[in-house]
Amino acid sequence: MGPTPGELLLAALGACTSMTVRAFADRHGWPLDQVDVSVRFDEQGQIVKDLRLTGELEAAHFKQLFTIAGHCPVHRLLAKEASIITVPTVVAKQAARDLQN
Repeated sequence: MGPTPGELLLAALGACTSMTVRAFADRHGWPLDQVDVSVRFDEQGQIVKDLRLTGELEAAHFKQLFTIAGHCPVHRLLAKEASIITVPTVVAKQAARDLQN
C-alpha cells in the first residue's frame, strides 16, 4: 500500500532536480520563488521531466537553471549506462544444500 518501485525512482529524480536547481539559485542569490517538477513515464517507457520555474529572473538565469536541472546526481545516474552487479548470498542452510545438488 505505497508507491511502486517506479514511482519511487521518479520521486527521487524529481526531488533531486528540485534541490539542485534551488541550491544553485540560492548560491547565486537569484530570486527563484518556486521550483515545480513533475516526472512520469511516457508510453515508450521514457522518463519525462516537466520543470517549471517561477521568479523574477533574467532569461539567461532561467536558461542556466534549466541546464543545471539535467546535472543533478540522480539524473546523471539514470542518463548514463549503469552496470548492476548482483552478489548472491545464501543465508538458509537448506537453501544452500539445494543449490549444491
